[in-house]
Amino acid sequence: MDEIYLGHADNYDELVIHEDWEHNLDRALHALCSWDRATVVESGIGTGRMTRLYIEDAARVLGFDRSRHMLDQAAKNLGQWSDRLSLAVAEHRALPVSDGIADRFVEGWAFGHSVVAGGDRRHEIRATTDALVAEAERVCRRDGSITIIETLGTNVEEPRPPGDTFAEFYDRLEDHHGFARLVVSTDYRFSDPETAIRVCGYFFGKEMTEALEARYRQEAPTPEGAIVPESAGTIVPEFTGIWHRTR
Repeated sequence: MDEIYLGHADNYDELVIHEDWEHNLDRALHALCSWDRATVVESGIGTGRMTRLYIEDAARVLGFDRSRHMLDQAAKNLGQWSDRLSLAVAEHRALPVSDGIADRFVEGWAFGHSVVAGGDRRHEIRATTDALVAEAERVCRRDGSITIIETLGTNVEEPRPPGDTFAEFYDRLEDHHGFARLVVSTDYRFSDPETAIRVCGYFFGKEMTEALEARYRQEAPTPEGAIVPESAGTIVPEFTGIWHRTR
């Protein structure tokens, strides 16, 4: 994943354009709060995957990412809103903006990488989580809102944290920082099984490739070993958690 973030934004975009084909995340974000005329700070903006859901309503978006490569792609993807968009390289815990500047703070699938990189011992997970939340609180005005969006599993049948580190991270958000969790389905839809396997496998790795091959291969393959869809077609199930609270 690090290699993709640092030099393969096009492959990342090829994955995420197929995500949340039913637009559940979009509806959930707008149900939680209004983005109308808001100043938004987005940390870990990537290629603008999340930004596209709210930028039409926002007055100003300050987007940050540690990868210049991803930011360059974001600038292209969000070019029609360049008049309200500012992008810069920054780490989650040191955003170059003044206190209380944002009406809305949002991050999507980015904090989890920092938590995992910080170590898997409980006190390390808690310390990293606390630091990430503290920076979000710093940049958000008193009556603003903080929205944290993270994975609850891809190619799974029920939502669950992908490992103990994520489970501890999510528990810390809820039990210590007072975030409420909302679970939404953000399934991917692809044109055919081969595309699903190629695109998801490239991003998620060999284990995902093998799991999707098993999902879409008949119990008795054709002589050519062709992969065919089951009744679910070319849907790859995914669940996403939204942790939200006011400042």
